[in-house]
Amino acid sequence: VYATIAHSKNQDRIYKKLQSHQAKRAILAIDNPDDVAIESLRNLRTALHFGMMDVKNNCIMIAGPGPTVGKSFVSVNLAAVLTSNMPPADSSAKNLSTKFLSESFINMI
Repeated sequence: VYATIAHSKNQDRIYKKLQSHQAKRAILAIDNPDDVAIESLRNLRTALHFGMMDVKNNCIMIAGPGPTVGKSFVSVNLAAVLTSNMPPADSSAKNLSTKFLSESFINMI
């Protein structure tokens, strides 16, 4: 286990707005980057960086014991956290990934 991510009340608010069509995206890492859950994902990013230095592939698995435990939340927000750390030379990739994440997450719900 590399990280434990706390439940986010801010994500609950964003999700309710998304369900009532008052919001266009539901990515906490973009909408509220100071949330405690996003800080946990930044810690996970750092742990993955150092924990995977000597591995031959860069794949991780996000798993949970059942539905609705937050696998999609972690996947989408971890991707947003990872792209937020890209160097300026990759800004077009960062913008594209943020756009893709926003559209993809909306289409999932």
